[in-house]
Amino acid sequence: MSFLKNMPSKLKNSKYFNWIMLSAVLLFVVFKMPYLELPFYWDEAWVYGPAIRTMEQSGPCLLPGCISQWLHTGHPLLFYFSASLWMQIFGASCFSGHVFSLLLSVLTLFSFYHIGCKLLNKKIALLSCLLLMTTPIFMAQSGIMVPEIYLTFFTLWAIYFYLKKKYFLYFLSAICGVYVKESGLVVVCAVALHGILFNPSNKNWKSRIYYSLAFFSPVLVSSVFYILQYYISGYFFFPRHLNWVDLSFDSIGAKLNSELHFVALSQGRNIISFAALIALPVLLVLKGKSSFTVKVRSTLALFLIFLFGFFSFCSLNFLSTRYMLSMIPVYFLLCSFLIIKGLDIKKWTFLPIALVLLSINLYSLYDNTKKAYPQDFSLAYKDMVEVHQELVSHLIWNNLQDKKIITHGLVETALTNPYAGYVTEKDSKKFTSVNKVPKEEAEIIITSIMEQDEKFKYYKLENREPIKEFKKGNGWCKIYVWDPN
Repeated sequence: MSFLKNMPSKLKNSKYFNWIMLSAVLLFVVFKMPYLELPFYWDEAWVYGPAIRTMEQSGPCLLPGCISQWLHTGHPLLFYFSASLWMQIFGASCFSGHVFSLLLSVLTLFSFYHIGCKLLNKKIALLSCLLLMTTPIFMAQSGIMVPEIYLTFFTLWAIYFYLKKKYFLYFLSAICGVYVKESGLVVVCAVALHGILFNPSNKNWKSRIYYSLAFFSPVLVSSVFYILQYYISGYFFFPRHLNWVDLSFDSIGAKLNSELHFVALSQGRNIISFAALIALPVLLVLKGKSSFTVKVRSTLALFLIFLFGFFSFCSLNFLSTRYMLSMIPVYFLLCSFLIIKGLDIKKWTFLPIALVLLSINLYSLYDNTKKAYPQDFSLAYKDMVEVHQELVSHLIWNNLQDKKIITHGLVETALTNPYAGYVTEKDSKKFTSVNKVPKEEAEIIITSIMEQDEKFKYYKLENREPIKEFKKGNGWCKIYVWDPN
């Protein structure tokens, strides 16, 4: 106990927090090293990777029409531009692309720490950063070439610059965020609404509205992209994505429930949320207004408005779990504030509280790596990538490239698109008949845990034994020889 009581005197010196943060980030980078050499997976394999590699060859650009609409699927191009420029300088490979993603993650972590220190305090900032870097979705996305971490980076800076009244830098950050992805709009709307509700310098509501509209201007700047896209391609937003939107009450409710569950309860955050809920009444009753200065109330209000806005945006659009990454840092700041201010009763209690929460997160990370479904928001994706590598090597080694293969999208991409990183361009051309549509003349059928489509029922595979199976962790692929008789 004496050791714990002596810790606050050391931790008062900010350099100890900084050294802990630096050491944690270095461990984070070391942990991610084995993931960098992996081929592309999921959306980076069939969307972002091919689009970025194409732009790397044709030249980085920010205007619609410079690469096929089917490659960037109507999204703004800042992420593609940045990644393709990186590849032109440091080499065009899956390893280079993943190093780019890891670099963005490290920059986001240091930015998050700095922002947390300035807006709240060092204890809250350090705890939030340690929780973020050990949460599975951030750990997974930090080695995958998709735009969510880039969006998170600009979102955090937009919030910070607005609250610090550095409005020119806010405009730059917000414009970049919207130009990374459409969901960058959320932070702009959150800031505009915050400007209306929390502008104590102006009591006139009409003036407040005019004042807040200025913070909405990044959307006007970024709308140039969508106007040009309309004139070039005939649409503002990619039609396929619009077709996926379901605005029925049942769908919106189901998505909202899924979002709340993931952000607050999944991947070990249930214990963190529970601790924050316990701390909230303690903070309100025992410590009262002393913990909620005007500055802190304004900051927490913006966090809540942003979270509400992002939940709403995701509920009204097609939802993929990785889209929710930008909410996680803000949620951790809120929870860390409540826990530290509410439960850090003695000066020495910060360390055991932080260690307990971090231990829970680390266990969740371990459990997620071993047991989770191998999607791109879980480190278990590595298992599925290595299964795909074994599958591709088997097909090439046994000269099965010219067979009529029926499979699903991930395997089709791995076999036919060299940009995904599983085959060379020469080998990809040898896979002459890979299809996702059931056909009677199929010779080989490949299934996996990832996409067990209804179409495979056509072949009644439950009555057949695979000729080869590849398995690692929860990831697996099976090869069947098709004989209609």
